[in-house]
Amino acid sequence: MKKIIVLTILLSVLWSTSCKKEDLTDTTDITLYSWKLKCVRTENKTLKPQNKDYHREDAYLLVFETD
Repeated sequence: MKKIIVLTILLSVLWSTSCKKEDLTDTTDITLYSWKLKCVRTENKTLKPQNKDYHREDAYLLVFETD
């Protein structure tokens, strides 16, 4: 009986510690990156910016200055 209880406790501890995932959302610094708009999707349409619609290369560039 003691062996079963010890084994159950041991397996419970191992199971609970092995299932934890590392949360990387707090470690990503969004100010290091920028994103260029490729398309905007709605339920019915997908819209893409046309090069003829703007004169600057960075017109559709999203840059975060602070997090």
